[in-house]
Amino acid sequence: MHNERIKLSSGPHNYTIYQRRHLLDYAARWCKTHFGINGRKKYAISYTCYEDPDDTYIGYYDQAANRIHMNLDQVITIKGLLATYIHEYQHSLQPTRKNYWRLAKRFGYLDHPYEVHARSHERYYRHMINDYRKAYPNR
Repeated sequence: MHNERIKLSSGPHNYTIYQRRHLLDYAARWCKTHFGINGRKKYAISYTCYEDPDDTYIGYYDQAANRIHMNLDQVITIKGLLATYIHEYQHSLQPTRKNYWRLAKRFGYLDHPYEVHARSHERYYRHMINDYRKAYPNR
């Protein structure tokens, strides 16, 4: 699929590492432009993709390393990959170190205010992919 246009319904394994990296590098720039950055972090945010069929996490944000991790064995589609990136990026903007676990004890995962906020931003993948297609019409 090297010369084909990115399809949101396709699985991330259908694309080369280069294609996924190109798309996720764009996602990183897009999120920085549209959502801003957390100025309290010592390191620039980064991301990594890994494959582990036994790990049930789709993605998570490591606040100590300021890194987004995404499990390609759990992400079903490119749409899911982009939504996961946006979701975890939102966590990079939140004061997770100070408040996450305190709020988790009170609200649980599904009703956790940070999770609710992050999930509400996942839909912006549509804007991101539209901008990507405008910037790279042949991808």
